[in-house]
Amino acid sequence: MTNRKIDSSNHKHQLWAVTLDRKALEYLRDSANKGISRLGAYIWLLTNCVKTRTSFKPPYGQPFYLEPSQIVISITDLGQKWQWARETVRSFLSNMESLGLLTKEQLDRCSLITMKIELCDFEPNGLDTEAIENLSFPEKVTGIMDKWLDGDATNAELVEKFEDFANRFSDTEDDESSFRTVGLQYQMIRQLSHRWATSFPDIPASPDFLGYSLLEQIFYQCLSGDWNKWLSLVRTFSPGIDAEGIETSSSNPRVDNPEAYAGLRKLFKHLGVSFTNPIS
Repeated sequence: MTNRKIDSSNHKHQLWAVTLDRKALEYLRDSANKGISRLGAYIWLLTNCVKTRTSFKPPYGQPFYLEPSQIVISITDLGQKWQWARETVRSFLSNMESLGLLTKEQLDRCSLITMKIELCDFEPNGLDTEAIENLSFPEKVTGIMDKWLDGDATNAELVEKFEDFANRFSDTEDDESSFRTVGLQYQMIRQLSHRWATSFPDIPASPDFLGYSLLEQIFYQCLSGDWNKWLSLVRTFSPGIDAEGIETSSSNPRVDNPEAYAGLRKLFKHLGVSFTNPIS
């Protein structure tokens, strides 16, 4: 069984697949006493899992990012949606876990479900992210990024160069504009890593699917396409930054936009980039 993961925030797609053995098929083909069938419940979990937003904000504590195969549910909500008794829902999830089709972790008043799915390689909207490697940025853009990273250029100067570059392609399609913006951000991440990180691997010249998706989500969904917010977020990873000052600042990306901060941390971890900065 295969399908595409759909991210409703940017309409990108990801191929995914599941494998069912004979024992699992025999269990799923049996009908429940009332309400939705077992197979219908399984498909509901799969469908909502791959369409879910990638962040979850619990009633208490900081938001955290969900993997593409995860969803947060409550037994009561599922009982209402599937027209099952709560005990029937619990038994179903327990049996599914025994069959190896999912894992369940108890959270505060809800559960984190991780479905057993396989994500397949697929580029967003057919765009080849390796083309970012060949995407040419004017020397004045990469040069001003270097100066900003060294503390020799202001946010306003860098944003002006970014906007000048973006305006050159103002008539292009949205997907192409997003592609160039992510390419610019990824180039900044690579330059940043060489200057600010204490250790980093040989960072690829182009982002993979996860890197592309994270940058796109951070900038457009979390930061509303605001370059000043992007620079404020990036600045929290600067070496020697005053962590206490960041915590008490009136403009604190960790507090103002924890999803964006968590996303950028996830990207650096994915790339193997490490910082001495205690807040990163």
